[in-house]
Amino acid sequence: VVDAVNVDRVDLSGRFATLGRIIDDDPLIVGFEQMTYTFFEANDTFTMIPIIKGGNQRSELTFSLRASIIRGSDANAAETDQDSSDRDILARETQDRTFRPAQQSVPFVFELIDDDDPEPTEDFQVELSLEESGLNVNLGGVVEIDGSISVLFSSARIVIIDDDATVTIGWEEDFTAVNESQGILELCVVILNITGNAFPEDIAITLAAITIPGTAADPGDYEELTVEDLFLLDITATNNRTCIDVTIEDDNLLEATENFSVQVVPDPFSHPEGLPPNFFLVPDLTVVEIMDNDFVRIGFTDLEYSVDESDPFATVTVAVLENRVQRPVRVRFSTEVLANDTATAGVDFTPVVMELLFNESIDAIDVMIPIIDDSIVEGEEFFTVSLVRDPLDPLDEVIISPDEAIVVILDDDRVTIGFEETEITVTEGVDPTVQICAVLISGTLERGTIVTFSTSDGSAM
Repeated sequence: VVDAVNVDRVDLSGRFATLGRIIDDDPLIVGFEQMTYTFFEANDTFTMIPIIKGGNQRSELTFSLRASIIRGSDANAAETDQDSSDRDILARETQDRTFRPAQQSVPFVFELIDDDDPEPTEDFQVELSLEESGLNVNLGGVVEIDGSISVLFSSARIVIIDDDATVTIGWEEDFTAVNESQGILELCVVILNITGNAFPEDIAITLAAITIPGTAADPGDYEELTVEDLFLLDITATNNRTCIDVTIEDDNLLEATENFSVQVVPDPFSHPEGLPPNFFLVPDLTVVEIMDNDFVRIGFTDLEYSVDESDPFATVTVAVLENRVQRPVRVRFSTEVLANDTATAGVDFTPVVMELLFNESIDAIDVMIPIIDDSIVEGEEFFTVSLVRDPLDPLDEVIISPDEAIVVILDDDRVTIGFEETEITVTEGVDPTVQICAVLISGTLERGTIVTFSTSDGSAM
């Protein structure tokens, strides 16, 4: 600064200022977001992987990176030669990308070539180098370049999985029959088929198992599996079989053979977009059939029932006497007159033949048998009622016992028997004998009856 008053005394021909340099210690970090990227050949479109930047960039500062394809030397290296008919990718060997202050990422772009040839899993490398910066470049790991730019993940491996080779994963068995008493059922998912080298070792397929109700229901018959329960099955190239346990519930209910299904689906957390395109779940559903190990006993509640002849109906009860019924069970009921029975169908009672249906809400049935009243003195009579299992019932676990009972009809009719005459006169010496008759005064006899006569002394002896 020169005082204006003494300006003529100052020699301004020499330097009167110096340059101050500030070295920035806030580096930018650039590089690939991850070290390995996996793509499938079926993505027959332009594909990109991002090169990202971290940190703040001065408005006047720009810098460039060069992404270069480095083909591997092994047999599974992806072919990039544009003049080759069997190339796997189409891309410029080197791609320069410039970061401007507002940019947080720049793309490395390539195209996958889809063909119909089964191939092994292939890969290639992309490496980053810093260009046009005038700075010393050394890309060994995380590298600071002149204290201002650092490169993180300076190389990335691009893995290409062939979609012409396929992996089929599914249930080891698509149908399993299990007895209700087994308790635990093991179900396994396996690799059923691999064509080509379609299952690289660095890929894991995670499946979730879920149950789907059929005629069997949860709770009661089995323990439910849901995606939220995380019953996961991990399949890899080296772990080609994995299993889960399903709990089968045992009960005391007579049931028909029941079933439910277990389905495998891609784990929504590991595979939110579903399985890779060359992986197939077939069969993804297995049916589990539960065979019942219970029995039920149905029969008459009593061995003998009685009814007055004057009552309109005789009531006999058939019931589930042991265990419970969960499925419909049919039993045939009929009245019969056996050789030793004394009642007559159509005369003393009306025959009944019917089907009785038991289920989870019906465990006892009253059968009404019409009784025919008459005025004939018959004494006690009886007939037989019987039960048989429906021959169309598929299960043998229905036991009928007791399968027979008798119904006794108590006769309420009465007859009056007496002397035809209450006083008879005979002449001694004239009538050597006298006939005295007993007659039926009222009522009806069904069959003969014996009347006993006796004499007793009066004035005659």
